[in-house]
Amino acid sequence: MASNASSSSTSHPKTIRYDVFLSFRGDDTRDAFTDHLYQALLRAGLRTFRDNDEIGRGQELKPELETAIIESKASIVILSENYANSRWCLDELWLILEQRRKCNHFVLPVFYLVDQSDVRNQRRSFAIEGSKWKVDDVMRWKAALAKVANLTGMVLSGSETNFIKEVVDIVLCKLDLKQLSTPAHLIGMENRLEVINSWLKNEQSNAIAICGMGGSGKTTAAQCIYNLNKQYFESSCFVEEIGKRYKHGLLELQKQLLRDLLGGKEMMITSVSEGTHKIEEVLRMKRVLIILDDQDELSTLLGANAFPTQSKIIITRLLDISAWFGSISWRCCEHKLTFLNDLESLELLSWHAFGSKIPMEGFEELAVQLAQYCGGNPLALKVLGSSLFTSDEDPHKRSSMIEIWRERMNSLSSLKGDLDCKIQDVLRKSFDSLQLNGHKELFLDIASFFVGESIDTVTILRDDLNAKFGITTLINRCLLTVSTDTNQLMMHQLLQDMGRKIICEESKHPSKRSRVSNDDESYRLLRKGDGSDTIEGLALDMLKVEQGIRTEALAFKTSSIAKMDKLKLLNLRYVKLTGPYNNFPELRWLCWHGSPLKTIPSGLLLSSLVAMDLSYGRMEKFEVPKVLGSLKILNLEGRVDWIKAFEDHKVDLVVDGITAGRCSPIQVLYEYETSGWLNWLFGDNLHHTVSQGWRKSLQLDTHYSSMGCYKSDLAIEIVMLVELDNVESTRMYSMLKHIKGISCFTVHSDTRRLIVTGNFDPGAVVKEVWKMKNTAEILSIRQIEVPLNIYVPEFHYS
Repeated sequence: MASNASSSSTSHPKTIRYDVFLSFRGDDTRDAFTDHLYQALLRAGLRTFRDNDEIGRGQELKPELETAIIESKASIVILSENYANSRWCLDELWLILEQRRKCNHFVLPVFYLVDQSDVRNQRRSFAIEGSKWKVDDVMRWKAALAKVANLTGMVLSGSETNFIKEVVDIVLCKLDLKQLSTPAHLIGMENRLEVINSWLKNEQSNAIAICGMGGSGKTTAAQCIYNLNKQYFESSCFVEEIGKRYKHGLLELQKQLLRDLLGGKEMMITSVSEGTHKIEEVLRMKRVLIILDDQDELSTLLGANAFPTQSKIIITRLLDISAWFGSISWRCCEHKLTFLNDLESLELLSWHAFGSKIPMEGFEELAVQLAQYCGGNPLALKVLGSSLFTSDEDPHKRSSMIEIWRERMNSLSSLKGDLDCKIQDVLRKSFDSLQLNGHKELFLDIASFFVGESIDTVTILRDDLNAKFGITTLINRCLLTVSTDTNQLMMHQLLQDMGRKIICEESKHPSKRSRVSNDDESYRLLRKGDGSDTIEGLALDMLKVEQGIRTEALAFKTSSIAKMDKLKLLNLRYVKLTGPYNNFPELRWLCWHGSPLKTIPSGLLLSSLVAMDLSYGRMEKFEVPKVLGSLKILNLEGRVDWIKAFEDHKVDLVVDGITAGRCSPIQVLYEYETSGWLNWLFGDNLHHTVSQGWRKSLQLDTHYSSMGCYKSDLAIEIVMLVELDNVESTRMYSMLKHIKGISCFTVHSDTRRLIVTGNFDPGAVVKEVWKMKNTAEILSIRQIEVPLNIYVPEFHYS
């Protein structure tokens, strides 16, 4: 029997079907005490197994009873007068204790009208006659009786009704059956929980923060983790919506934590510091699982001192908790919750919009568009999907719903429709939690104008808002991300729409808002020529203005902009302006792509300008003032004619960083902190400094100096607009080969790249290349890592 039970206990999967298994002697208690206890357990919501079929003495335990014991969380063993006379009961008892030994199976012995010492010592009715059974079985059963008698149990005394209530209460407390309700259709949740489930088994850290933007599923993920893992801990606690439920301080929250971790026991605490100490004691003594939803006062709540513990703490938070991690000696880590992928997003949307795994026929394209708009955010997918729920019962109704879907998509795309209040409220929490007004202003600036811009550009441009610190805060609070490939600022579409909505709430009239980034609204505003003393930023792309309101030949008056006294940020694309620029606002940023200007009016070269981008315009001449004041970024991408203006202009040009891209070798200028690179073009009087932000973002090589000391292993890459033939390549080689220190010159005709390596003056290379014909076909010149396979001092043509 022993081998059978052992084999059975290991072969069955770890499936929980019952909360309680009742082991009892039917002749003694079936129709009285056991029946009353069974009914009380059911009323308490406990799934209870009780076998009603009597088994003859001498028969082995039925397989279904073995399975029931293994698949139960707890067992109540009712030790009555004739319990030890049944081989069936003794085999049940042995298997129950085996489950207790192997896993977290709770066993509660109930001594029903018997003496506990008789059970322990196998006296009187618990004496087992060795002659009737096999020696091995007898030894096994005696050990089981002795062991169960030494467990903390219940001895019947007084009212049987009250006694049964006490038994039920103890089981409820020990099992801690609080299961959290989770949403239906948890698409992609298993993959998203892999990291956290792995962390729970890792002893290297005790606390983890689940971070992510509003609606990304942090609370749902924590609920699933709790339900799946709470049984592996001695105690567990899940405190939800702490920010809402515990507004009156931490003391109440600490009391709730201690109640849950101590099985409902009330502990008197009179201060937060006392509560912190008590919680630390519990974490030392017990292995507990604590999940805190929406909480940030962690060091005060749980303590800041490290101590040996096997407990695990999970925090869900919109805010950055890195400061807490840095202020404590706990072993902590952070996990940023990923968004759903395209297939998961479409499936979740379909369940809520159509009640099926895939979109309804006729809605496929619209469903894909809506899923893409939500950007993998589960809350948005659920809310928008449910708001557009469609049934296929009526074909006519289905046709009208398609139109409703189209209208909804159009309104979301143009931001003319309101973002659902449920989504807006969740997303707004992150914004409202920003403590500094400057950080809120920076978020609104980025949402309106700077998505897709370089992080360094915005850091320099908005240094008046302490942008470097502000961007870090926005990233930590999941309001912003940075592309690892391009270093561009990225923002989830829902957050960007929320930011624009916040601005729209300032006033119904665009002229009375702080920022106007909607192209149609900006168009009407400039066309009317209305002034504004509130607008600080304006964007207009004529290519995106609706055809119905646009007049093709219209040129706006500069006075329309001059009246905007507080305007700091101006982003124009393919816009025509007429009139004088004398009274232009004190701009910090002027971005005017496709400008029709052939020269830059002096009124635009304001001392307040930090960045000016006139890419892809028609400029023919650049009149250089002696001092450009605050200007740190100058982009004239797409033009090269203006370079000659600099060549003939010998003045002190004070600029922190000058950038020019396509068709201009000046792109190389900001890659090295040395005046030697610039003197060949601007002359000896040029003062040039490169900001730390540029150096970091562009990975500048600071091994160079203006004294002409160069790094021994140098490689310069020259990228051309067109492919080089053998003749052009040979000609370029002949121009460069006399430069001292060049060890290798390689032309890659397929990629239009030329690579020069060796120990040479990079300025000399740039100067020679610039002398070539068709310099407008040079895309860029930059330093690269020295190719490992190139070091032969000869000409290569690949």
